[in-house]
Amino acid sequence: MFVWTKFANGADRDSWEARLHSIEDASIVLSETVGRSNLRIDAYCTARKTAEALKAENGGRITVLKQQDWVAISGQPKSPPLKIRDRFVISEEVSAAALKKLRDEFPGRTVLSVPATMAFGTGHHATTSTCLRMLVDLADHLPEGKWRMLDLGAGTGVLAMAARVLGAKSAVGYDFDPITVEIARKNAISNGIDSITFSKKDITQWTPRGQVECIAANIFFDVLIEAFPNIHAALKPGGHLILSGILNTYADECLAAGEQAGIKMQRVVKRGKWITALAQRPC
Repeated sequence: MFVWTKFANGADRDSWEARLHSIEDASIVLSETVGRSNLRIDAYCTARKTAEALKAENGGRITVLKQQDWVAISGQPKSPPLKIRDRFVISEEVSAAALKKLRDEFPGRTVLSVPATMAFGTGHHATTSTCLRMLVDLADHLPEGKWRMLDLGAGTGVLAMAARVLGAKSAVGYDFDPITVEIARKNAISNGIDSITFSKKDITQWTPRGQVECIAANIFFDVLIEAFPNIHAALKPGGHLILSGILNTYADECLAAGEQAGIKMQRVVKRGKWITALAQRPC
C-alpha cells in the first residue's frame, strides 16, 4: 500500500474533494483538526504509479504502508457513537467489551461496528448520517422482508447493513474501489449480517439486470448525473431513492438531471454544504 499525503488550506476542501474523488486506484481521506485551518489529504493507493502521479501533479510525499496497520498508525481519535433515530448506534469500536457496553447503554437499538478505514462512510459524515435517517424513516413504511436494497457507492457498507436490519429481504452494494468492497464485506461479516453482497462496479457503465424497491446513492454529483438513467432503470416503479454526496453548489443541476431521467424529488435536506434528497420513481 502506498500513501500520498499533502497538506492544504482547509478552505479548499470542496475543490480537493471534486478533484480527487474519481481516482479509481485510490481511497481518499480528508482530515481537519479542530482549531486549525489546514487540511490533510491522504490517498491510499494500491499501485505506486498512482501515488507518484499524484505527487508529480500536486507535490506532497509518499510513504509505504502495510494495509492492516494504517488505522493504528494514523493516530486519529475515535468518533463518539452516532445515534440514528431510536434504531441504531454506529460506533468505530471493534472490541467485544466496548460493543457490549454500548448495547447495555442503548437497549433496543442495534449497534453497528463500523471502524474508520480507507472506505468512506462510518456514518458520521453529514451525507451518510442523513441517508441513514432517511432510510430509517422510509423503512417504517415498507413491508418487512418484502423489499430489496441497492447501495451505490457503498463505502463501508453501513447503509446496506442498516437496510437489512430494518427489514430488507436482501441488500447489494456496489463500489468502484476493490479495497472498499473488501472492507464492506468484512464489516457485514463482523456485524453478523447475512443476505448482503458487495462487488466492484462502475455504475456509469453498469447495466441493471433487475429492479429493487429501494436504492441509496451517496456519490459525487457528476457521477450521479451520468448514472441517473441506470439508477432509474434499476428502481421499480413506485420505488424510493435516497441521494447524497451533492454539494450545495451543484444541487440544482444534479436534482434537475434526476428529474429529467424520470425520478421525482420529494424531499431535500441541507446539512452544512451537503444536500441529501429523497426521491421516487413514479408508478
